[in-house]
Amino acid sequence: MASQPRLSIFDGLRGHLLIGMVLVHLSVDPDIDWLLYLSHSKLLFLRDAEFFVFISGLLVGYLWYQKYTSQAAKKAFLSNRLSTIYKYYLLSALPIFVFSLLAGHTFFESFIDIITMQSGGAYSDVLPIYFICFLILSPFVLIEALNRPSILFAASFGIYAASQLTALQGFFGFSGAFVAFDIAAWQFLFITSLLVGRHALEIPSYVRGLDAKVIVALLAVIMLTFGYLRITPYFPDPMNPAQQLVGSAARFGLHPLYLLRIALIVAFVSIILIRDDAWLRPLHRLGHWYFNLSALRNVGKYSIQMFVFHVYILVIYQVVFSWADLLTKTLAALALVVLFIAVPSVVVGWRRRAAMNGAHEASQQKRRVA
Repeated sequence: MASQPRLSIFDGLRGHLLIGMVLVHLSVDPDIDWLLYLSHSKLLFLRDAEFFVFISGLLVGYLWYQKYTSQAAKKAFLSNRLSTIYKYYLLSALPIFVFSLLAGHTFFESFIDIITMQSGGAYSDVLPIYFICFLILSPFVLIEALNRPSILFAASFGIYAASQLTALQGFFGFSGAFVAFDIAAWQFLFITSLLVGRHALEIPSYVRGLDAKVIVALLAVIMLTFGYLRITPYFPDPMNPAQQLVGSAARFGLHPLYLLRIALIVAFVSIILIRDDAWLRPLHRLGHWYFNLSALRNVGKYSIQMFVFHVYILVIYQVVFSWADLLTKTLAALALVVLFIAVPSVVVGWRRRAAMNGAHEASQQKRRVA
Protein backbone atom coordinates (compact mmCIF):
# COMPACT_ATOMS: atom_id res chain seq x y z
CA MET A 1 0.00 0.00 0.00
CA ALA A 2 0.95 3.63 -0.40
CA SER A 3 2.26 5.54 2.59
CA GLN A 4 -0.89 7.65 2.78
CA PRO A 5 -4.45 6.28 3.02
CA ARG A 6 -6.54 6.07 -0.11
CA LEU A 7 -9.50 8.08 1.14
CA SER A 8 -11.40 7.23 -2.03
CA ILE A 9 -12.04 3.78 -0.55
CA PHE A 10 -14.51 5.53 1.75
CA ASP A 11 -16.82 5.91 -1.24
CA GLY A 12 -16.88 2.12 -1.54
CA LEU A 13 -17.55 1.74 2.18
CA ARG A 14 -20.44 4.21 2.01
CA GLY A 15 -21.82 2.54 -1.09
CA HIS A 16 -21.77 -0.83 0.67
CA LEU A 17 -23.63 0.60 3.66
CA LEU A 18 -26.23 2.37 1.53
CA ILE A 19 -27.02 -0.86 -0.32
CA GLY A 20 -27.32 -2.55 3.07
CA MET A 21 -29.86 0.10 4.14
CA VAL A 22 -32.00 -0.61 1.07
CA LEU A 23 -31.94 -4.36 1.81
CA VAL A 24 -32.87 -3.89 5.48
CA HIS A 25 -35.68 -1.44 4.75
CA LEU A 26 -37.15 -3.61 2.01
CA SER A 27 -37.07 -6.57 4.42
CA VAL A 28 -39.62 -4.80 6.65
CA ASP A 29 -42.13 -6.66 4.46
CA PRO A 30 -42.28 -10.05 6.28
CA ASP A 31 -42.65 -11.87 2.96
CA ILE A 32 -39.13 -10.87 1.93
CA ASP A 33 -37.48 -10.58 5.34
CA TRP A 34 -34.80 -13.00 4.11
CA LEU A 35 -33.10 -9.92 2.65
CA LEU A 36 -31.87 -9.25 6.20
CA TYR A 37 -29.41 -12.12 5.75
CA LEU A 38 -27.69 -10.06 3.03
CA SER A 39 -27.05 -7.19 5.46
CA HIS A 40 -25.26 -6.67 8.78
CA SER A 41 -28.46 -6.90 10.80
CA LYS A 42 -28.60 -10.68 11.22
CA LEU A 43 -24.87 -11.42 11.36
CA LEU A 44 -23.65 -8.49 13.46
CA PHE A 45 -26.90 -7.26 15.02
CA LEU A 46 -25.86 -3.73 14.03
CA ARG A 47 -27.38 -1.20 11.66
CA ASP A 48 -25.70 0.03 8.48
CA ALA A 49 -26.62 3.63 9.29
CA GLU A 50 -24.53 3.65 12.47
CA PHE A 51 -21.39 2.75 10.53
CA PHE A 52 -22.36 5.38 7.98
CA VAL A 53 -22.44 8.04 10.69
CA PHE A 54 -19.00 6.97 11.90
CA ILE A 55 -17.50 7.04 8.38
CA SER A 56 -19.05 10.45 7.70
CA GLY A 57 -17.53 11.76 10.93
CA LEU A 58 -14.09 10.48 9.87
CA LEU A 59 -14.35 12.23 6.51
CA VAL A 60 -15.57 15.47 8.07
CA GLY A 61 -12.75 15.32 10.64
CA TYR A 62 -10.19 14.82 7.88
CA LEU A 63 -11.55 17.80 5.94
CA TRP A 64 -11.97 19.84 9.12
CA TYR A 65 -8.37 19.57 10.24
CA GLN A 66 -6.50 18.94 6.96
CA LYS A 67 -8.30 21.05 4.35
CA TYR A 68 -10.60 23.63 5.95
CA THR A 69 -8.02 24.88 8.42
CA SER A 70 -9.10 28.53 8.66
CA GLN A 71 -12.09 29.69 10.70
CA ALA A 72 -13.70 31.20 7.60
CA ALA A 73 -13.35 27.94 5.66
CA LYS A 74 -14.86 25.98 8.55
CA LYS A 75 -17.84 28.36 8.74
CA ALA A 76 -18.43 28.12 4.99
CA PHE A 77 -18.20 24.32 5.10
CA LEU A 78 -20.60 24.10 8.05
CA SER A 79 -23.12 26.45 6.45
CA ASN A 80 -22.99 24.51 3.19
CA ARG A 81 -23.49 21.16 4.93
CA LEU A 82 -26.47 22.37 6.98
CA SER A 83 -28.10 23.83 3.87
CA THR A 84 -27.43 20.72 1.77
CA ILE A 85 -28.65 18.26 4.41
CA TYR A 86 -31.86 20.21 5.05
CA LYS A 87 -32.57 20.56 1.32
CA TYR A 88 -32.22 16.83 0.72
CA TYR A 89 -34.15 16.05 3.89
CA LEU A 90 -37.13 18.03 2.52
CA LEU A 91 -36.85 16.11 -0.75
CA SER A 92 -36.79 12.78 1.13
CA ALA A 93 -39.75 13.82 3.29
CA LEU A 94 -41.96 14.84 0.34
CA PRO A 95 -43.63 11.38 0.06
CA ILE A 96 -44.32 11.43 3.82
CA PHE A 97 -45.98 14.84 3.40
CA VAL A 98 -48.24 13.43 0.67
CA PHE A 99 -49.08 10.35 2.77
CA SER A 100 -49.88 12.60 5.74
CA LEU A 101 -52.37 14.59 3.65
CA LEU A 102 -53.92 11.38 2.30
CA ALA A 103 -54.28 10.13 5.88
CA GLY A 104 -56.50 13.12 6.66
CA HIS A 105 -54.06 15.43 8.46
CA THR A 106 -54.40 19.11 7.71
CA PHE A 107 -52.00 20.82 5.33
CA PHE A 108 -50.73 23.13 8.10
CA GLU A 109 -50.14 20.27 10.56
CA SER A 110 -48.34 18.16 7.95
CA PHE A 111 -46.28 21.11 6.72
CA ILE A 112 -45.12 22.11 10.23
CA ASP A 113 -44.22 18.50 11.11
CA ILE A 114 -42.10 18.22 7.97
CA ILE A 115 -40.23 21.54 8.12
CA THR A 116 -39.44 21.08 11.83
CA MET A 117 -38.15 17.57 11.07
CA GLN A 118 -40.68 15.99 13.42
CA SER A 119 -42.20 13.62 10.87
CA GLY A 120 -39.59 12.84 8.28
CA GLY A 121 -40.61 9.24 7.91
CA ALA A 122 -39.25 5.97 9.18
CA TYR A 123 -36.56 5.80 6.48
CA SER A 124 -35.44 9.43 6.11
CA ASP A 125 -34.73 10.26 9.76
CA VAL A 126 -30.97 9.85 9.35
CA LEU A 127 -30.80 13.25 7.65
CA PRO A 128 -32.35 15.13 10.62
CA ILE A 129 -29.79 13.38 12.84
CA TYR A 130 -26.99 14.59 10.56
CA PHE A 131 -28.47 18.08 10.64
CA ILE A 132 -28.41 18.12 14.44
CA CYS A 133 -24.88 16.69 14.51
CA PHE A 134 -23.68 19.66 12.47
CA LEU A 135 -25.86 22.00 14.55
CA ILE A 136 -24.09 20.77 17.70
CA LEU A 137 -20.82 21.50 15.93
CA SER A 138 -21.87 25.11 15.15
CA PRO A 139 -20.89 26.87 18.42
CA PHE A 140 -17.41 25.34 18.19
CA VAL A 141 -17.00 26.92 14.77
CA LEU A 142 -18.76 30.25 15.24
CA ILE A 143 -17.06 30.96 18.59
CA GLU A 144 -13.32 30.72 17.92
CA ALA A 145 -12.41 30.33 21.61
CA LEU A 146 -14.37 27.05 21.69
CA ASN A 147 -12.59 25.61 18.66
CA ARG A 148 -10.63 23.02 20.66
CA PRO A 149 -10.96 19.23 20.31
CA SER A 150 -11.05 18.68 24.08
CA ILE A 151 -13.96 21.09 24.60
CA LEU A 152 -15.87 19.63 21.66
CA PHE A 153 -15.43 16.08 22.99
CA ALA A 154 -16.43 17.09 26.52
CA ALA A 155 -19.62 18.75 25.27
CA SER A 156 -20.53 15.76 23.09
CA PHE A 157 -19.85 13.31 25.90
CA GLY A 158 -21.90 15.47 28.28
CA ILE A 159 -24.91 15.22 25.95
CA TYR A 160 -24.43 11.46 25.69
CA ALA A 161 -24.06 11.02 29.45
CA ALA A 162 -27.19 13.10 30.08
CA SER A 163 -29.11 10.89 27.67
CA GLN A 164 -28.50 7.92 29.94
CA LEU A 165 -30.82 9.53 32.49
CA THR A 166 -33.89 9.37 30.26
CA ALA A 167 -35.67 6.73 28.22
CA LEU A 168 -37.25 9.27 25.89
CA GLN A 169 -36.87 8.21 22.28
CA GLY A 170 -34.94 10.71 20.21
CA PHE A 171 -33.78 12.77 23.24
CA PHE A 172 -33.89 16.05 21.31
CA GLY A 173 -37.24 15.42 19.66
CA PHE A 174 -40.49 17.16 20.51
CA SER A 175 -42.26 13.87 19.88
CA GLY A 176 -41.63 10.16 19.44
CA ALA A 177 -42.17 10.64 15.70
CA PHE A 178 -38.89 12.50 15.33
CA VAL A 179 -36.50 9.61 14.84
CA ALA A 180 -36.33 5.88 15.40
CA PHE A 181 -32.80 6.20 16.78
CA ASP A 182 -31.33 8.15 19.64
CA ILE A 183 -29.64 11.35 18.51
CA ALA A 184 -27.56 11.61 21.67
CA ALA A 185 -25.75 8.38 20.82
CA TRP A 186 -25.36 9.19 17.15
CA GLN A 187 -23.95 12.68 17.75
CA PHE A 188 -21.42 11.12 20.13
CA LEU A 189 -20.42 8.64 17.39
CA PHE A 190 -20.16 11.49 14.89
CA ILE A 191 -18.11 13.84 17.08
CA THR A 192 -15.81 11.05 18.28
CA SER A 193 -15.12 9.88 14.73
CA LEU A 194 -14.63 13.51 13.64
CA LEU A 195 -11.91 13.91 16.26
CA VAL A 196 -10.34 10.62 15.18
CA GLY A 197 -10.50 11.80 11.56
CA ARG A 198 -8.14 14.68 12.25
CA HIS A 199 -5.41 12.03 12.51
CA ALA A 200 -6.47 10.30 9.27
CA LEU A 201 -3.01 10.63 7.76
CA GLU A 202 -1.16 9.39 10.84
CA ILE A 203 -3.29 6.43 11.94
CA PRO A 204 -2.49 4.11 8.99
CA SER A 205 1.24 4.69 9.44
CA TYR A 206 0.92 3.99 13.16
CA VAL A 207 -1.03 0.74 12.59
CA ARG A 208 1.49 -0.40 9.96
CA GLY A 209 4.31 0.22 12.42
CA LEU A 210 2.88 -2.09 15.10
CA ASP A 211 4.53 -5.46 15.63
CA ALA A 212 2.72 -8.39 13.98
CA LYS A 213 2.24 -10.03 17.39
CA VAL A 214 0.43 -6.93 18.62
CA ILE A 215 -1.86 -7.05 15.57
CA VAL A 216 -2.63 -10.74 16.20
CA ALA A 217 -3.46 -9.95 19.84
CA LEU A 218 -5.64 -6.97 18.87
CA LEU A 219 -7.61 -8.97 16.31
CA ALA A 220 -8.06 -11.83 18.77
CA VAL A 221 -9.34 -9.50 21.51
CA ILE A 222 -11.68 -7.76 19.06
CA MET A 223 -13.15 -11.04 17.76
CA LEU A 224 -13.55 -12.62 21.19
CA THR A 225 -15.10 -9.49 22.73
CA PHE A 226 -17.46 -8.89 19.83
CA GLY A 227 -18.38 -12.60 19.68
CA TYR A 228 -19.27 -12.58 23.37
CA LEU A 229 -21.35 -9.39 23.06
CA ARG A 230 -23.09 -10.78 19.96
CA ILE A 231 -23.93 -14.17 21.47
CA THR A 232 -24.87 -12.67 24.84
CA PRO A 233 -26.60 -9.36 24.04
CA TYR A 234 -26.78 -8.21 27.65
CA PHE A 235 -27.65 -4.55 28.14
CA PRO A 236 -27.71 -3.63 31.85
CA ASP A 237 -29.68 -0.50 32.63
CA PRO A 238 -27.06 2.25 33.32
CA MET A 239 -29.31 3.60 36.09
CA ASN A 240 -29.83 0.14 37.60
CA PRO A 241 -27.09 -2.30 36.44
CA ALA A 242 -28.73 -5.26 38.17
CA GLN A 243 -31.61 -5.11 35.66
CA GLN A 244 -31.77 -5.69 31.91
CA LEU A 245 -32.53 -2.64 29.82
CA VAL A 246 -36.06 -2.63 28.43
CA GLY A 247 -37.84 -0.18 26.16
CA SER A 248 -37.55 1.12 22.62
CA ALA A 249 -34.91 0.15 20.07
CA ALA A 250 -33.48 3.63 20.48
CA ARG A 251 -32.44 2.79 24.03
CA PHE A 252 -30.39 -0.19 22.87
CA GLY A 253 -28.71 1.88 20.16
CA LEU A 254 -27.80 4.38 22.88
CA HIS A 255 -26.24 1.83 25.24
CA PRO A 256 -22.45 2.06 25.86
CA LEU A 257 -22.02 -1.66 25.10
CA TYR A 258 -23.79 -1.19 21.79
CA LEU A 259 -21.43 1.66 20.88
CA LEU A 260 -18.51 -0.57 21.91
CA ARG A 261 -19.66 -3.19 19.40
CA ILE A 262 -19.63 -0.56 16.64
CA ALA A 263 -16.11 0.52 17.64
CA LEU A 264 -14.91 -3.10 17.60
CA ILE A 265 -16.15 -3.72 14.04
CA VAL A 266 -14.69 -0.40 12.85
CA ALA A 267 -11.31 -1.31 14.38
CA PHE A 268 -11.39 -4.82 12.87
CA VAL A 269 -12.16 -3.60 9.33
CA SER A 270 -9.61 -0.79 9.63
CA ILE A 271 -6.82 -3.20 10.60
CA ILE A 272 -7.70 -5.55 7.71
CA LEU A 273 -7.65 -2.69 5.19
CA ILE A 274 -4.40 -1.18 6.53
CA ARG A 275 -2.19 -4.18 7.26
CA ASP A 276 -0.66 -6.19 4.42
CA ASP A 277 0.93 -9.02 6.43
CA ALA A 278 1.28 -12.32 4.56
CA TRP A 279 -1.25 -14.05 6.83
CA LEU A 280 -3.74 -11.16 6.37
CA ARG A 281 -3.09 -10.59 2.67
CA PRO A 282 -6.06 -12.58 1.31
CA LEU A 283 -8.53 -10.59 3.48
CA HIS A 284 -6.64 -7.36 2.83
CA ARG A 285 -6.76 -7.79 -0.95
CA LEU A 286 -10.37 -8.96 -0.89
CA GLY A 287 -11.37 -5.90 1.13
CA HIS A 288 -9.59 -3.49 -1.20
CA TRP A 289 -10.95 -5.21 -4.29
CA TYR A 290 -14.51 -5.15 -2.98
CA PHE A 291 -14.60 -1.60 -1.62
CA ASN A 292 -12.93 -0.28 -4.78
CA LEU A 293 -15.56 -1.79 -7.08
CA SER A 294 -16.72 1.05 -9.33
CA ALA A 295 -20.40 0.20 -8.72
CA LEU A 296 -19.97 0.56 -4.94
CA ARG A 297 -17.85 3.69 -5.22
CA ASN A 298 -20.36 5.33 -7.53
CA VAL A 299 -23.16 4.72 -5.02
CA GLY A 300 -21.02 6.14 -2.20
CA LYS A 301 -19.83 9.10 -4.27
CA TYR A 302 -23.37 10.49 -4.36
CA SER A 303 -24.21 9.32 -0.85
CA ILE A 304 -26.73 11.97 0.17
CA GLN A 305 -28.51 11.85 -3.19
CA MET A 306 -28.55 8.06 -3.03
CA PHE A 307 -29.96 8.16 0.48
CA VAL A 308 -32.88 10.21 -0.84
CA PHE A 309 -33.19 7.83 -3.81
CA HIS A 310 -33.38 4.89 -1.38
CA VAL A 311 -36.40 6.53 0.28
CA TYR A 312 -38.17 6.74 -3.08
CA ILE A 313 -37.20 3.13 -3.86
CA LEU A 314 -38.98 2.09 -0.67
CA VAL A 315 -42.01 4.24 -1.48
CA ILE A 316 -42.26 2.63 -4.93
CA TYR A 317 -42.12 -0.84 -3.40
CA GLN A 318 -44.69 -0.12 -0.68
CA VAL A 319 -47.16 1.63 -2.97
CA VAL A 320 -46.86 -0.63 -6.03
CA PHE A 321 -45.68 -4.04 -4.88
CA SER A 322 -46.51 -4.55 -1.18
CA TRP A 323 -49.90 -6.03 -2.13
CA ALA A 324 -48.52 -8.39 -4.77
CA ASP A 325 -47.93 -12.14 -4.56
CA LEU A 326 -44.67 -13.51 -3.16
CA LEU A 327 -42.94 -14.07 -6.50
CA THR A 328 -43.76 -10.55 -7.72
CA LYS A 329 -42.60 -9.05 -4.42
CA THR A 330 -39.32 -10.94 -4.57
CA LEU A 331 -38.58 -10.03 -8.20
CA ALA A 332 -39.61 -6.40 -7.61
CA ALA A 333 -37.37 -6.07 -4.54
CA LEU A 334 -34.36 -7.54 -6.35
CA ALA A 335 -35.01 -5.34 -9.40
CA LEU A 336 -35.20 -2.23 -7.21
CA VAL A 337 -31.90 -3.12 -5.52
CA VAL A 338 -30.27 -3.57 -8.95
CA LEU A 339 -31.78 -0.25 -10.07
CA PHE A 340 -30.40 1.45 -6.95
CA ILE A 341 -26.90 0.15 -7.67
CA ALA A 342 -27.02 0.82 -11.43
CA VAL A 343 -28.33 4.40 -11.54
CA PRO A 344 -25.21 6.19 -10.19
CA SER A 345 -22.96 4.21 -12.56
CA VAL A 346 -25.14 5.29 -15.48
CA VAL A 347 -24.92 8.91 -14.29
CA VAL A 348 -21.13 8.71 -13.89
CA GLY A 349 -20.78 7.19 -17.37
CA TRP A 350 -23.01 9.85 -18.91
CA ARG A 351 -21.04 12.65 -17.24
CA ARG A 352 -17.75 11.14 -18.35
CA ARG A 353 -18.94 10.94 -21.96
CA ALA A 354 -20.31 14.48 -21.78
CA ALA A 355 -16.96 15.75 -20.48
CA MET A 356 -15.07 13.93 -23.23
CA ASN A 357 -17.41 15.31 -25.89
CA GLY A 358 -17.04 18.79 -24.43
CA ALA A 359 -13.25 18.53 -24.47
CA HIS A 360 -13.35 17.25 -28.06
CA GLU A 361 -15.60 20.10 -29.20
CA ALA A 362 -13.35 22.65 -27.45
CA SER A 363 -10.32 21.16 -29.20
CA GLN A 364 -12.08 21.33 -32.57
CA GLN A 365 -13.09 24.93 -31.91
CA LYS A 366 -9.48 25.90 -31.18
CA ARG A 367 -8.34 24.28 -34.41
CA ARG A 368 -10.96 26.17 -36.39
CA VAL A 369 -9.94 29.47 -34.80
CA ALA A 370 -6.26 28.73 -35.49
